[in-house]
Amino acid sequence: MSSGELLWRAVRRHRGRMIVGVLVLSLHQATEAAVPVAIGIFVDRAVASGDVQPLLWCVLMMVVLFAVLSNAWKTGARQVVRAIEYETHALRLEIAQRVLDPRGHRTGLRSGELLSVATSDAEKAALVMRSVSIGVAASTALVVSSVSLLLVDVPLGLGVLIGVPLLVLGNQALSPLLTRRTSSQQEAVATTTALATDLVGGLRTLRGIGAQHNAAARYRRSSQDTLRATLRAANTNGLQDGVTTALSGLLLAAVAGVSGWFALTDRITIGELITVVGLAQFVAEPVGSLGYASQVAAMARASAGRLASVLSSPPLIATGTATTVDPSKPLLELVDVSYKSLSAVDLALRPGELVGVLCYDPRDADALLTVVAGRAPEHTWRRSGRLASCSWVVRRSRSSTSTPYDGLSCRSSTTRTCSRGRCGATCWSSRHRWSE
Repeated sequence: MSSGELLWRAVRRHRGRMIVGVLVLSLHQATEAAVPVAIGIFVDRAVASGDVQPLLWCVLMMVVLFAVLSNAWKTGARQVVRAIEYETHALRLEIAQRVLDPRGHRTGLRSGELLSVATSDAEKAALVMRSVSIGVAASTALVVSSVSLLLVDVPLGLGVLIGVPLLVLGNQALSPLLTRRTSSQQEAVATTTALATDLVGGLRTLRGIGAQHNAAARYRRSSQDTLRATLRAANTNGLQDGVTTALSGLLLAAVAGVSGWFALTDRITIGELITVVGLAQFVAEPVGSLGYASQVAAMARASAGRLASVLSSPPLIATGTATTVDPSKPLLELVDVSYKSLSAVDLALRPGELVGVLCYDPRDADALLTVVAGRAPEHTWRRSGRLASCSWVVRRSRSSTSTPYDGLSCRSSTTRTCSRGRCGATCWSSRHRWSE
């Protein structure tokens, strides 16, 4: 799964709310763009004529326009925010399910890094729906504004139609840089979070060996690296905001200057001048919204890449292919297994057995349990079905003059040797009890 596929899946998974939200937010932007147009019409038909009845109708129409405008924003924003929150929750559940998979994962990330992916990255990746909704609504506002300007004066409308795409392309030129710096920032945050988790978990040990000052210095360096990465991302974000604002202001000044000249030469009326200046001032808002949508999309793409790397990581343990249980074969069979402190261990467990394994070294018991639990990926073993009729119990002696041992038990009615090599073991009848 790639970052693009994950983002597209997020939008598609909430397409109902997204369609409603985008349509209603587009209605909000269209009515907002219609405000200067309505004011210009009112000036020409009501104020210039001096009649009271057209003025009352104009006031009533303005009230209706603003009522639609405000309710459209409230309804659309609610739908988009709900989709974002539901998608954030779904992504966190997917990450938790992948991390808690009993087969393990090959992400190469520590617990703190996975925590950062499941929280910060999931939240930022879900913001792609905000980017889509804002982008579509802003484009709708630009279309309405451009058509209105074309109806007032064709050269003015063409100037806006040419200038706005150039502004959008200028904003998009900074998006790859913002994506890279946002990705570096998220990686630095995850690294620092993982280091903090490790330090808290091993605080007692660090104090025991007197290394707490070195650990604090290491965390301080990591935190400073994260701060520098965050500042670089913030600087790029601020640069894009500044470029967007500056270019929008230049476009507004150009349109207002040309329209003022047209009004002085009686090419357009006073109402049309108000409409043109109002639309030119309004156009700066959707252009800025497109720049913001580009920033959000860049951050979402960077976080989606980290999420996709975790969700598409292969399992640590390969899944078996057996689908039936053969009663004549052992439920679990180890043949000549060597792992860590174990050396050439054989073990066969059959249904209904009680098997006890005595290990003279606790490391042998830990290694054996690791192999049996399937947490040793470099070793393979055969298992038929699930060990439903066996119950595994680990016992560790609390001390004494006797040699410490660990135990592993399953039910049996016979006594036999079931393993050899360094981890010596004997199986005995179920009437025997553990003793220390």
